[in-house]
Amino acid sequence: LRARDGFEVSLSWQADQLTQAEITSDNGALCAVRTDEPIQVWQGDELLATSARADGIIEFQTTAGETYTLRPTQ
Repeated sequence: LRARDGFEVSLSWQADQLTQAEITSDNGALCAVRTDEPIQVWQGDELLATSARADGIIEFQTTAGETYTLRPTQ
């Protein structure tokens, strides 16, 4: 999938639940993801800091060309 502000998104599902999402940033923009479930954002082996808004949106800064992995919090 392609998303606004220059993101490519790949989603993996199992039993109707998100198992993982990968987001590649084309432009290095702020990424905003709406989710009802708590998630963690990883860049390689590093857990990134995110900010959570009251409307269920998680935001994190990206770098152009980098890929970020989103996983449900266990």
